[in-house]
Amino acid sequence: MTVTTSISRLFVASLVLTSISFVSTEYVPVYIWESSKSNEVVPALPRISQETFKEIIQEKLDKKSFVVIFAEPNLSSEDFGAVDQSGNKVFSHLSSVKASRTYLPSVANPMDVLKSIHTNDISQTTVKEFDISNIKSSILIVDLDDVQDDEERNEILARHDKSINSIYKALQEKQGDVFAVYTAYHTSWIIPEEVSLVRQSRNVLQSPQPRADEDRHLWNATGFLLYVSNVAYLTLGQNNRRNLTNHIVTVVSANNESLVVSLTSTGEPGVNFIFRFAGGYWFLNNVTLVDTAREVNLRVRDINAPFGFSYQCTNTVFLQRNDPSTSLVLPGMQLQATRNIDLSQFGDPLYCVGFTTAPI
Repeated sequence: MTVTTSISRLFVASLVLTSISFVSTEYVPVYIWESSKSNEVVPALPRISQETFKEIIQEKLDKKSFVVIFAEPNLSSEDFGAVDQSGNKVFSHLSSVKASRTYLPSVANPMDVLKSIHTNDISQTTVKEFDISNIKSSILIVDLDDVQDDEERNEILARHDKSINSIYKALQEKQGDVFAVYTAYHTSWIIPEEVSLVRQSRNVLQSPQPRADEDRHLWNATGFLLYVSNVAYLTLGQNNRRNLTNHIVTVVSANNESLVVSLTSTGEPGVNFIFRFAGGYWFLNNVTLVDTAREVNLRVRDINAPFGFSYQCTNTVFLQRNDPSTSLVLPGMQLQATRNIDLSQFGDPLYCVGFTTAPI
């Protein structure tokens, strides 16, 4: 073998390893809770590395609690805000957990971390095969990979919510103090950071029936980025829905203290977003619905982020205070504002997710 051939093979091997390293990190949401009260502070980071997550989990294990890990094949932040056809939360049991709980929106390869800790003391089962009398380890992984024919994503999650509740209660009765983790092996969404690539692609391991690509939309203007993962719309009373698909974005006014942006379409009601800048943060102060006959203020609560960061929420609904039939709905919203700068991409997001925070 020549030196040139050896170097070539080493170079190819290096490229392969680099590629594997590049694609191997997936950021997945993690929801954790425990039956005992905890005063530990979990770092409020947009993304949590494998090392940091391992430290968080190791602290829990040091308390000698029994650990159960409920593992979906794939999971996204949007799943936590899912509702059924009647508008009820699919996670009715998880959302009612009264014990200490923490939501980590973006953790690097959480299942790899969880399976690497105390490898000799882990057992693995499924919902169907779960038998509390056969548990010999102090860490149990319950795989939730049991999709049934013609089952919608929300139906799967609702069924898993019931299974998690049932298994957790059984373990608590037998083990006493139980530390629980709900996460997944893979992310449901692969989200490119560049705006030009902002359209999201479902992971191939996800459940079928992804949303139509044309339902997603991005509005981009100087100092303003707004993305929705499904059709954004206004409701103007009962049975009067107006989609915002054809609305264009315009900067009405901008200075170092504020920004006003408008979404408009000829012959259709529009929306104004009023931002304030202060103390290194941007704040969404007000949202107004502008129609030919009226201008309506919609309620806004706690939408803000430091400069350079975006704000993301699963299903954002702005309501008129005295008339909830008038609203603005932004599914899978990601929002960012800044002072007179063209934003080419979203900054790291701060999350408001599903049942883990107060609804907007």
